[in-house]
Amino acid sequence: MTPEIGLLLALLAASVAAGFGFTLVGRALAIRLGAVAHPQRDRWSVTAVPLLGGPAIVVTTAAVLAFVPGLPVSFWVLFGGAAALAAVGLVDDLRPITPYTKLAAQLAAAGAVTALGLRFPLTGVPVFDIIVTVVWLVGLSNAFNLLDNMDGLAAGIAAIAGGVKIVLFAAEGDWSAAWATSVLVGACLGFLALNFHPARIFMGDSGSLFIGFFVAGLSTIGGTPDSRATASVLIGPVAVMLVPIFDTVLVTIMRIIAGRPISQGGRDHASHRLVTAGLSVRRAVLVLYGLAAAAGVVGIVTRSASRGVGLTLFAALGVALLLLGVTLARIRIYPADTNAPARGFRLHHPPTISFVRQFATAAIDGLLVLASFYGAAAFQQIDVDRPDSAVVRALPLVISAKMIALAIFRVNNRVWRYTSSRDLLAIAQASTVGSALALLVVASAHGLFPAAQSLFVLDWILMTSLLAGSRLSLRALAESLKAAPTSVTRVLIYGAGDAGVALLQEIRGNAALARRVVAFLDDDPLMQRTRVQGLTVLGGIGALEAVLGALKIDEVIVATSKLPAARFEDIRAACAANDVRLSRFRLSIEGLGGVAQIRQIRER
Repeated sequence: MTPEIGLLLALLAASVAAGFGFTLVGRALAIRLGAVAHPQRDRWSVTAVPLLGGPAIVVTTAAVLAFVPGLPVSFWVLFGGAAALAAVGLVDDLRPITPYTKLAAQLAAAGAVTALGLRFPLTGVPVFDIIVTVVWLVGLSNAFNLLDNMDGLAAGIAAIAGGVKIVLFAAEGDWSAAWATSVLVGACLGFLALNFHPARIFMGDSGSLFIGFFVAGLSTIGGTPDSRATASVLIGPVAVMLVPIFDTVLVTIMRIIAGRPISQGGRDHASHRLVTAGLSVRRAVLVLYGLAAAAGVVGIVTRSASRGVGLTLFAALGVALLLLGVTLARIRIYPADTNAPARGFRLHHPPTISFVRQFATAAIDGLLVLASFYGAAAFQQIDVDRPDSAVVRALPLVISAKMIALAIFRVNNRVWRYTSSRDLLAIAQASTVGSALALLVVASAHGLFPAAQSLFVLDWILMTSLLAGSRLSLRALAESLKAAPTSVTRVLIYGAGDAGVALLQEIRGNAALARRVVAFLDDDPLMQRTRVQGLTVLGGIGALEAVLGALKIDEVIVATSKLPAARFEDIRAACAANDVRLSRFRLSIEGLGGVAQIRQIRER
């Protein structure tokens, strides 16, 4: 172990211990002063929880930072701005102030630290770089403020983001910055010990504004900022802060669509939607931890990667986030009558769901085109770092050709949750036509560059796979995030043919049926001991008695019309002997609409 790493671990351990101790003191003081967060309809907590966790994080950071050797002045500048916001947040925790007052304070703090030298080296134009830096600091401060909506979420995401920055600073040889960042990470972890579900203390606005401003400001510090060696100036910082950005964008879009004021609070964040979908509070938070860690890995990898690799990874990450966002957006959160207050920013003519869906689909497909083309180039080690390279010049033509092909085959108009073999065939056709058209257009405009044929073949393989995978992954994600009914009837389906599969899909997709299929039975020997839609066909009529008892079946549903009357009576007798309900599934057409029905067979 090098001395630098040893000191980093020592500072981390010291800040964890100090953070835990100061958090205990803050909790006791909050209880004594009555500084507690009471349950509210638009908040997640259901019990009164002490505040003042934020001041504990601030005090810990200040105390341990004093022991960091060679600490740059820029860190004290950043700490000063973050501490000023923490003070404003503390006032808001104890005596609420208006959102506009908090925004003014954020702008003042961001402007002050930017004037003192903290800024993104984005364009080299000082005025523009200052504006971008101020927007970044204010935006991320508010993003963490919004992210602090569930036990352990904001502190954990800040610790992960800080951990990623430690790796980046260490890779650049900037150990003073790495040591200082470890102090903030330790303070968050010490607080997290008492904040993870069920939380015994909250950080409040003082804590969320402090860590949001501090972590966002880390991207402006360092002799060689992580943004310089990436495919884009902002890929590294955006990857590090991806979860709060994602949550803020999701909440903003969904509130606009629902016609609710953006400034109005509510249980409509990504974490809340995950819990509504059936995850526990801890699992929902851990899922977002995992997303933050994955984004951080992308940020670390793109630091030294080529432009092609960086853009490919970032495009893939963007597709994953869009798929998750679309899935979470479908979870019903808002009541039919929102009773939204008149105050606050609000669009009077929100975009329709159809427009948003089409925009999201086009964005995903556009990112897939980018990822497949740059991924193919990276695989063949074709240089894409120069603006005048053949791949870079061909990219606009490739995107246009492929998007036109996708539109011709109406790939964008298909509902992804019901992706079938016909949809996959259309995807293959669109991808083939798009690649052929792109090759033709590029050859006509620029001529064929070396390795162009193999590049377009590999690009076609990647594009087809990514298009199909995105559709199927969204379907799988939607099914995995369906809320489980509180009371579930364990079902055995008799008949593993088309009707049985249709019944299984209806039960899985309709939570109101309150059923869960655990296995199939089928008299066809070729079907037995195989798996259908992930469930095993355990045997035929001879296995019925054993299966009813072994799997604790509550209901048998017959899903075949070819069952002889005698065999049906055998099933009825077996169900009666084991006190199991017997039902029959039929597809029938009534009036002008087709309906799938589960009809219970009643004993006379």
